[in-house]
Amino acid sequence: MFRYFKGTTQFGLWYKQTEGVKHQGFTYVYWAGSPLDRKSTSRGMFSIGSVTVSWYSRKHRSIALSSVEVEYMASSQITCEALWMRKILVGLFG
Repeated sequence: MFRYFKGTTQFGLWYKQTEGVKHQGFTYVYWAGSPLDRKSTSRGMFSIGSVTVSWYSRKHRSIALSSVEVEYMASSQITCEALWMRKILVGLFG
């Protein structure tokens, strides 16, 4: 393990400091992706500025009958996550 760390010291993540930092969220839905129960999977990612601060991948609890329905379910899920994260950030830096 230490040999690996020593050999990869030139690698890293670079973050740029910018004015007007934005809180952004992205989502992706795989409709009826599970071959066993036909449930969809949602994936999402949140960033603040150029830094990824949160990501998730969740299987839906219910089966969506259309692509519109699964997109609505995913949008609802990421909106709840965004509101929760905003409350946390306001509490920390408010």
